[in-house]
Amino acid sequence: MIIWGTRGVTTTSEKGEFYCPQCSGRQPYKVKKVRKFFTLYFIPTIPLGTRGEYVECQRCEGTYRTEVLALDPEVRDKRIEAEFKTGLRRALAMMILADEQILSIEIEVAQKIYEGLTGSILPKADMDREIGAARSSPMDLWSYLESMRDALNTQGKEIILKAIFAVAMIDEDFDEAERELFVSVGEALELTPAHIKGIIVELANG
Repeated sequence: MIIWGTRGVTTTSEKGEFYCPQCSGRQPYKVKKVRKFFTLYFIPTIPLGTRGEYVECQRCEGTYRTEVLALDPEVRDKRIEAEFKTGLRRALAMMILADEQILSIEIEVAQKIYEGLTGSILPKADMDREIGAARSSPMDLWSYLESMRDALNTQGKEIILKAIFAVAMIDEDFDEAERELFVSVGEALELTPAHIKGIIVELANG
């Protein structure tokens, strides 16, 4: 009786070093390729094609798609920082506009908050341009928040909410329009309603 069938055979096609997301550092890796073979008496004899390819970290044994080899943490961190700064500027501008009046003190506080959180100076002319852009393209804020939310941890998301709350409370009146924007930003950052409410209570009682 002839015994035949198919099976996957895993081989190493490449070795080197890469940035492992799980180890958070450079580690040795192997690229594993899985090929399907026709077997005769359980012996692989005829290759039938490649079934898949993945990268395996030799330290933590985590597996990743081969795109991970192109990951540059320095480039990623710069992109995250840029998105955070852009989103924060727009969120501050939107909160200034929420009550339909622009106070000089609001702009000054927004500048100080931005500098304190990012370490970068935000000139008044740049803040004025941001407010103008926010007025003409309010939906841009949600695009920025969506790009930021996966990169920010919970603390980072809370920082943005607390920053815009500080601007809202300059006139000591957290009105309905400001509250709605605050909640919308929290939801866009994928914080739960209970979490958002907790932040409001914490800040109101602070």
